[in-house]
Amino acid sequence: MSPLLVWAIRMVTELAPDILAAVRERKRLLARMAPEAVKGGRATIREYLGQLVDSGQKIPTDARRELEPRFGLRGADPTVTPGVGRLPVAAQYLAGLLEVAPAQVSTFVRDRAEEFPPHLFGHGAPLDIPVTAKIGDHSWTEKIDFAQVPDLAICLAAAALVVISYLSGTRPEEALHLERGCRSTEEREDGTVRYKITGRHFSGVRDKDGNTQAGREIREDPWIVIEPVHQALAVLEELTDERFLLPHSLTTKPKPVEIRVPVASQDMVTAWIAKFISWANEQSQLHDRPHEFIPEDLDGAVVLVRFRRTVAWFIYHRPGGRIALGVQYGHVESTMGESYAGRSKADTLQILNFEQGLAMADSLAEASDRLSSGEGVSGPAAERYLAAVSEYGNKYAGAFVTTRQLKAIRTNPKLQVFEHERSLLACNFAPYAALRQRERPGGEPVQRTPSHDRCQAACPNIARTDTHIERAKAEITEINAECAEGLNPLPITRRLEQRRATLAEIIDKHERTRIHPAPTTGDRT
Repeated sequence: MSPLLVWAIRMVTELAPDILAAVRERKRLLARMAPEAVKGGRATIREYLGQLVDSGQKIPTDARRELEPRFGLRGADPTVTPGVGRLPVAAQYLAGLLEVAPAQVSTFVRDRAEEFPPHLFGHGAPLDIPVTAKIGDHSWTEKIDFAQVPDLAICLAAAALVVISYLSGTRPEEALHLERGCRSTEEREDGTVRYKITGRHFSGVRDKDGNTQAGREIREDPWIVIEPVHQALAVLEELTDERFLLPHSLTTKPKPVEIRVPVASQDMVTAWIAKFISWANEQSQLHDRPHEFIPEDLDGAVVLVRFRRTVAWFIYHRPGGRIALGVQYGHVESTMGESYAGRSKADTLQILNFEQGLAMADSLAEASDRLSSGEGVSGPAAERYLAAVSEYGNKYAGAFVTTRQLKAIRTNPKLQVFEHERSLLACNFAPYAALRQRERPGGEPVQRTPSHDRCQAACPNIARTDTHIERAKAEITEINAECAEGLNPLPITRRLEQRRATLAEIIDKHERTRIHPAPTTGDRT
């Protein structure tokens, strides 16, 4: 998910201006093409191609098509050696430049094949627009080719859809039915900006009598989203002129008019996302960025329905983790919570709550296994930690945990155990005891989960097990190796030494004060 989101956000926020400029230029050239043969068109074509040849420039070609054998002559020998010949001339591109019909360009070049041998033809038809975006320190491409634009447009639409679906919590149909003008902003009195989406929802739609309807209606409360989602919507509004932001017409495979529908199908956008992933991986190779390669998904194709559950998994199973380009998952969580606060139907908040329950159950189950194998516990919350693990083991260990039981785990104040490996501790979270909560005005806790990046050493919610201490010892080993190299500036070395001293104190205190769970009498059945 991480590299996919990296490329999607990069596409929307950095590469989009270049691609949109290419889309506009291609549209301008297509609009200039004559619908039928223009009088004097062959003379215009001859003059233009002659100028290209005389100036040493190459004749534009269609890079998406295969080589034509023997200069593209009619009746060419089908047994000719493969690869001998040239790419077909970029008929639409030249027709737009010269305001003639594409057929006139193709016919002229075919009839004058001996006059224009293969070495005079280039590879592609680069558009006359500047490329400003970079990947790393280098331009992401030298030129954008006329024939590449439709595929780039689909990749851009797919990237925008990934950002919207993943970071807003919209369902697939809700995302696909977003319309032009759906985005808005609200400047609040405290100076912050709230980004909103107004759209249709399909779940729980009822008529005035309370009967479920299969149709759709405008959602009463807007989605509250973060800025990258707002930018993605702006990109889609500029990409096409149609009412829906993800129209069925945005395809490289035209279909008969009678079977067209206004909105892209889920099968279509699945293919778009696959195309985008393939393009992103090509760019990863071209720009030597192997860490941004998107690996094949072992669970199959990346489909829209998976995004809402995926973001929930990251929020509760990767606490404190960051989305690409510094967008925090915690920000996404609070934004989604605000957007769904007034709804009672199954929605993103329920998915987030489900994932939180799973994360807590996983932490307690893992803790139970460690304590059963003889691990000790230290810290001010050691007794509460042991009690939480014992209660979980007595009620749920070894059994399938139902949705109702997950809710009970999540709401039980005695089972609020949160693990974070980088913090080298387990948090037995009690909001009124947490030092960070005490600092807030009024004394009323404003959050019901810990802030792992702001832990204080004296917090009474801290517990540590032997596993946490082993991680601390491993970190000391790394610090010793780094200090022994002697390559760091003095301030960094002093900071590492302070960190080592803090870890040594934590280890010593744990080994002096740790306790073990009381032995059980008899086996549970």
